[in-house]
Amino acid sequence: MGGPYICRGCGVHHTAANPCELELEGGKHGYEVADTAGAARRFIRKLGQRIGGADPVDLQLLLELRAELDAALLVAMRGQHAAGFSYAAIAEGMGTGRQAVYERLKVKDKC
Repeated sequence: MGGPYICRGCGVHHTAANPCELELEGGKHGYEVADTAGAARRFIRKLGQRIGGADPVDLQLLLELRAELDAALLVAMRGQHAAGFSYAAIAEGMGTGRQAVYERLKVKDKC
């Protein structure tokens, strides 16, 4: 398993050696999400290094990944809102304002 993580259930830092009690009861608060995000981050960095020594046309591959990440963010935002999280809570998680979250969801829903 990966390194330290902040439990989404209780908000406390945990490690594999010191797991959350709620997680031991069957939950998967933050560990799985943080571990998967870390793997994706490492993969994208490695791809950037490889493309750095490749044909300039291959830069388009990274641009396509950016579009995929943007789409994944929108799916996550919609899912959190559907699960009952407020625009303010989602905005806090993203480090942005509530109005920006509202506008992004509103505009994308019209497409």
